[in-house]
Order: sequence, then structure tokens, then C-alpha cells
Amino acid sequence: MRNVTYSSCLTDWDGNLAVDTSLVINVCASSFAPAALSAIPSDTYMTEDVAKEMRAGYGKDHAGLAMFEKLLNMNLLEVKNLELRGMEIFSELVSGEARRTLGDGEASTIALAVENGYVAMLDDRKALTFCENKFPGVLRASTIDVFSHPAVREKLGSANVGDMVFSALKNARMRVLPNQLDWVVQIIGAERVKDCSSLPIAVRRKASCDFWNPE
Repeated sequence: MRNVTYSSCLTDWDGNLAVDTSLVINVCASSFAPAALSAIPSDTYMTEDVAKEMRAGYGKDHAGLAMFEKLLNMNLLEVKNLELRGMEIFSELVSGEARRTLGDGEASTIALAVENGYVAMLDDRKALTFCENKFPGVLRASTIDVFSHPAVREKLGSANVGDMVFSALKNARMRVLPNQLDWVVQIIGAERVKDCSSLPIAVRRKASCDFWNPE
């Protein structure tokens, strides 16, 4: 099997991140949340809308909620309010055609990124495409860009990164973009792909062979 590489778009980024609910859920569901967020050379911010979605969504998942609160207490996640420009962008996004594509968390995350020059961290493909078209100057990234960051891989090692990615896939049904699939399969190991229902069925069928042979 040839080695598969994936270059995180955060590799050369030394600014901050605006994170959507999906990324926070994925990180909290992984096995190494504090280690991963502390490794990347960026501060990680979310809006109050994202924090509310997190707390409302956990229900009886006390472990997930405890991890979320732990990350807040460690200042690895911070809540940042939108100011005037951000509120104007948010209001436009939740009242216009974008309402069909974006939830409040995604809209406020994009507004926070635009207002402050942060990376917009989104996992939904429609939200990423909308952000690219509406705000082409804003850098966009997803959870895999955090997990594959060279600083995270150096701190944790490939085996632990594989466990972290697998945990997010299995426990949070993490979404993976098409150009990230080969790397994900390699880092978690083909034998674990069948347990990741959020991965495309074609990928799970292909990985069920004796080896993974990316094209």
C-alpha cells in the first residue's frame, strides 16, 4: 500500500479559528481533545449560538458535556461575541436565501470568521461551498484539518491520531470531505472503516478488501 498524504490547510496558518458546532462535537468525541487543541498554534473561538447548540444537543451524554466544559475551563475553547459587523453579517445570513443552507451555528461561525479574519471551521459541504462563494477571501477548513495538522501528529503520534479520528467517526459520525477520504482510511486502518457509518458506503465496501489501494 502506498503512503497517502493529506496536507492540512492550517499547516502554515498562525491566526485563529472560528469553530462550528460540528467541529466541537467531533473533537469532544475523540479520545484526545485537550491534546489536539493545545497542539495547534491557534486560539479557538466559537459564538454563543454554537455554545448553546452544544449544551442543548448533549442531552444525556454527560461525558460529552463534561469534555466540552473541560475544554472551556482550560481556555482551549473560548466564546467570543459578534460585534457590529458580525451581527450585520449574521442577520443577513439568517434572514436571506442562506437560511436554506445554514443553521444559526454555521451562520454565526461564518460571521465571526469574516469579522475577525479567522478560519471558518465547518464540516458541512453546503456550508463550506456557501462560505467560499459568498466570502471568497475567508479561509475554510474542517475537523480533519485539525486532526491532520503536523503539530497534532507530532505530539500524539500516528497511532493515537488514528484512534482520535476513528473515535470521532464512530461516536460523532464525523463528516469527511472527498479529498480527505484516502488519508482517513489509511490513518484509522482499513479494518476499522466498516464501523464508521458516516463514511460513504463505497469507501466501506472498498476497504473491506484485504488492502486499501487509493486511486
